[in-house]
Amino acid sequence: MKTEVIYLGHDNTVDLLLKSGGAAKDLSGVTKITAAFGDTLIQSTEPANGSITWAQEGYDTGEIRLDLGGQSIPPGIYSVPIVIYDTANPDGIVWGLAPIRIQPEVEELQFFLSIYDLKLELGIELNNTEQDARLALMVRMVQDLWEELTNRKWASQDYTEIHDNLDGHATKLFLKNYPVSEIESIKVDHERKWGSDIQAVSLDHYSLDPETGMIYLDIALSKGRRNIQVKYTAGYDPDELPASITQVMIRQACHWYRQAKSASYNTTSLSQPDGGSVSHALNLLKDGLLPEFTSAAAHHGRLPI
Repeated sequence: MKTEVIYLGHDNTVDLLLKSGGAAKDLSGVTKITAAFGDTLIQSTEPANGSITWAQEGYDTGEIRLDLGGQSIPPGIYSVPIVIYDTANPDGIVWGLAPIRIQPEVEELQFFLSIYDLKLELGIELNNTEQDARLALMVRMVQDLWEELTNRKWASQDYTEIHDNLDGHATKLFLKNYPVSEIESIKVDHERKWGSDIQAVSLDHYSLDPETGMIYLDIALSKGRRNIQVKYTAGYDPDELPASITQVMIRQACHWYRQAKSASYNTTSLSQPDGGSVSHALNLLKDGLLPEFTSAAAHHGRLPI
């Protein structure tokens, strides 16, 4: 079962499907459901109210929904026991352990890694907070360098770009950021005011390759310099980044963490053919990158125009 994510301070829900012997559990007779996050117990006794709901219109058989963004649950990764109570089982039945990560508030959401990802890789107890500040620094450093090396912004956000059509024969527009999740509008305005009176290009007149950010035009747009405006949304949400990229960033951040712990940022050691090793000074932190990190950054860099 994949690890679900609850974002503190937000309305995201975790939807779980409870099964027995491969069949979805009928929850119509359930009187209480509890979920324990360490010492924090969440419980609901009404199927339509509370932080856990079930047996509602629009729910699948066996579906429960956890709405926990407003709860005071310590951030971390938990194996959460789901306990179901009904008249036949007044002491409750443990239905299973759901892997759930409690993600800190908004400030952390722009980062694809968390300190808990690093703790899992390093073998640090999740509730051990002694190195949290240093781990948080590594998270920020590795994502900043990843964006620098790939020459791209990776977090989902809104963009407004201005494009030329110097010869009046443009057949495509190449957006600077991708993958593209939405095109809000494409407008042509020689006065560059882009007001509400400027009609957007119809959806019927272009197509989008979201993975590359390429817009293919089916009509000729007016000739001009910086006369085309495109508003769009591009990038990844925190839980959508490809796992291969997430993992190389985790490994690089952990590599830096180990260097910081041993105060060895400024040197690296190379093995010699005849035995022994030679230490070399490093001028910059990024001189000591892992090969898989630099290779991945080169592979995922901004596509050439």
